[in-house]
Amino acid sequence: MKKVLNKTSYNLDITLFKQGRFFVAYCPALDLSSCGTTKDKAVKMIRESIDIFLEEIEKTNKTKTVLTSLGWKIRSPYNFQPPETLHTKVSVKYAQATKLKI
Repeated sequence: MKKVLNKTSYNLDITLFKQGRFFVAYCPALDLSSCGTTKDKAVKMIRESIDIFLEEIEKTNKTKTVLTSLGWKIRSPYNFQPPETLHTKVSVKYAQATKLKI
């Protein structure tokens, strides 16, 4: 029997931020991150990480288990919907306690 390859595409949100000399790309829908010395390299690396991740969970027949544990919804046997990413900014006040020697 011939195996048919089901190709599905997803639009996944990626968050980019600078950390030291590197740019970090984070994909919350898969809880994956990668980095690069430029924004473009960080995006290229996260794409590769996502491809490898999805290939590996399919090879091991763990797609449904892994994706649903990450909050994905099942549309059909071979089609999953990633969780919605909500973006918001929060203002946080942080007061550091210091010990005083008396």
